[in-house]
Amino acid sequence: MARELTPKQAKILGIWSLGTCLAVGLVFFGLFARQGTFADTFDLTVGFPEVHDIEAGTPVRIRGLDVGQVTRVDYPDFDTQNGESLVWVRMSIQKRYADRLYANAVARIQSRGLLSTQMIAIHPGSPEKGQLTKDHIQGELPFDLAGTTKKLASIAERADAIMGDLQQSQGTLAKLLKDDALYKQLVAVAEDSRTAIRGVTKTVDRVQSEVSGVKELVQNGQATVESLKQNADAIKAMPLVRNYVQDPVSVLIRPDSDRSRQIFAEADLFEPGRAVLTESGRLRVIAAADWLKGETSRDSDVVVVSFADANTPDQTPQMAKTLTQRQSEVVVDLLREHGAHKIGWWSRRNVTAIGYGIAPLPYIEKEKLPGAHLQIVLFVKRS
Repeated sequence: MARELTPKQAKILGIWSLGTCLAVGLVFFGLFARQGTFADTFDLTVGFPEVHDIEAGTPVRIRGLDVGQVTRVDYPDFDTQNGESLVWVRMSIQKRYADRLYANAVARIQSRGLLSTQMIAIHPGSPEKGQLTKDHIQGELPFDLAGTTKKLASIAERADAIMGDLQQSQGTLAKLLKDDALYKQLVAVAEDSRTAIRGVTKTVDRVQSEVSGVKELVQNGQATVESLKQNADAIKAMPLVRNYVQDPVSVLIRPDSDRSRQIFAEADLFEPGRAVLTESGRLRVIAAADWLKGETSRDSDVVVVSFADANTPDQTPQMAKTLTQRQSEVVVDLLREHGAHKIGWWSRRNVTAIGYGIAPLPYIEKEKLPGAHLQIVLFVKRS
């Protein structure tokens, strides 16, 4: 059962919570400062025939470094390139990178990963071209794999047509050597094939690079989750917090203690589907209290854990968790009423209630147990 904090504990917990909030605030401030949120910026514009998934907030990078973000995307009625209206992307760039952009700088739309969002990648250009003095740079579309595939299909059709011409000819080597038009067609097809293959190779290299980025992202995510779990475990182990936050795994698995237990089917203790003890169930719990009072070691404690049957119809995991927690608390109250927590005139031991719901066991159970049941477990720490 939950216990109320004493005034002293409430003050200490409040101070600890305030310190935690300040620490989190400092972390977020450092992250925003690192991204240049508070840095001086200048505006830069780039035009693209098409923009996909580019919107306000999209990151802007120079040689892989975050240097700013997109502030606005506009589609004006003027300024054309190759007969197409340009979509203008307005960017906010950190001022310290202004002198690292040159007159032939270009911007491209790139993916941040196969499953992630888009970004603007700026190639700064060459120093020999001089500093960038305009407030806009040229935009380039990324390589189009679909267009390359279409071009390859066109080349294949042309090759089929040439082979048809060869089959309809007289088939002599002299005619093939004298036919300049056929020779020129073969040369053109070969050149187009080389160009298309180079494009496909470039695209494959880019996809392989992005797959590597996804792998790195997954690894970083796994490391982050592990770090968060370690931090949560450390917080739960703190003196004030550990009395109010229980970790069922660490409570039930104790390699340094001897374990003995009594197991009861839910029907032997409770009314069906409720946390109300039957008369025979009360007698069984009282008998278990007498059994516990036989162990008076100061290094002992008791855990009452209740499990639900995963095959029970119309029962959600949250319902099962709530029911089993309340069942364990009812049994703990009765055990305390009959002195199961006392190990002497002054000494007391913990009697913990855990509702496990339908979650999988954290250990391998060797005995065959009822689907819905309750365990009264006695732990004695080895000396």
